[in-house]
Amino acid sequence: MDNNIYEKYFKDYTTSLYDCGNRLKHRHIKALLPRLEGKKIVDVGAGSGDIRHVLIKELGASPSNYLSVDISAQTLALAEKLANDTGTGPFLSKQADAQRLSKEIDGKFDVIVCSEVL
Repeated sequence: MDNNIYEKYFKDYTTSLYDCGNRLKHRHIKALLPRLEGKKIVDVGAGSGDIRHVLIKELGASPSNYLSVDISAQTLALAEKLANDTGTGPFLSKQADAQRLSKEIDGKFDVIVCSEVL
């Protein structure tokens, strides 16, 4: 897939953890997931890293067990900045197309996050 569309609209991408849409999304995610201590997590289509932030800060996910995957290098850079700004590092990431993910990353994961991708 050509990722030019993602780069084209990057300037419009929300960076706020607390805008209305993100707050609602975060509330539903927290209600669906258990505590995540010790779980290995991959976030497919990680975007700005807002879900990563919530899972680490509020559900106990470990930053060193959390892999953020996105097709866009710009959004991964934004997610890394959020991790650095909020003290939720280290930030582990992979630029990859979700449609080819099985060929791009190795390993087993306990939790797969895929929000607003399809």
